[in-house]
Amino acid sequence: MSIALLIGAPSSSSGSGKTRLMAGDWIIKVKGLVNSKLHLHLDETIVPLELDHKLVLERGCEARISFAERGSEDYVTVLAEKIRCL
Repeated sequence: MSIALLIGAPSSSSGSGKTRLMAGDWIIKVKGLVNSKLHLHLDETIVPLELDHKLVLERGCEARISFAERGSEDYVTVLAEKIRCL
């Protein structure tokens, strides 16, 4: 299961709205990032986000993306993918 956390251009996007993520293992995939700086907000925690990032959430939380610095990209996409354990 993939959830879009952000799809937009740094020049016109203010970031994303809040998205509820369930407890479990997640990979946050970042595409199109060149020189912008992103922050991943998980409830009260802020994580700098540059490349793909693995998360283990012990409980569900609200997630959102913000631009700490805007770069020259045409677009940036951030997806949350649930990892299925067999």
